[in-house]
Amino acid sequence: MTASVGSLLTKQYSLQIVLAQVLFYNISITLCKLSILAQLLRFFLDRPFRIACLCLMIFNVAYILGTLLAFVFACRPINYLWDPFISGGGKCIDYTIAWYVMTSLGIVTDIALCVLPMPVLKHLHLTRKQKNGLMVVFALGGL
Repeated sequence: MTASVGSLLTKQYSLQIVLAQVLFYNISITLCKLSILAQLLRFFLDRPFRIACLCLMIFNVAYILGTLLAFVFACRPINYLWDPFISGGGKCIDYTIAWYVMTSLGIVTDIALCVLPMPVLKHLHLTRKQKNGLMVVFALGGL
């Protein structure tokens, strides 16, 4: 009996750690994206580019807020995520759908962040070789 209680507590603790990891991972990725976008705002002064950059920043902030709220409040009550045997029971969202939606949005923002500076780089007054080199450097930054 003691072994099963110990393994249950270990599982509960592991699920709490996973929730914390998901939250911190998403926060750190979003902060990296925001810092890259802030740096791009410093590099390029073109008004349409800056508007697109600010829109992408706003979208990233909305994305992280939605992600945080979705994962913190994914189960009612919250502790039902790591303790499915609580009195009164509980209910959780379908995590498969949530992961697909959030991963898809993350990929879209990654691609947008990679593609965003390309039109501006294309119109720089440089040789074709220098433009292509800059585009490759910026594209490799997206990897």
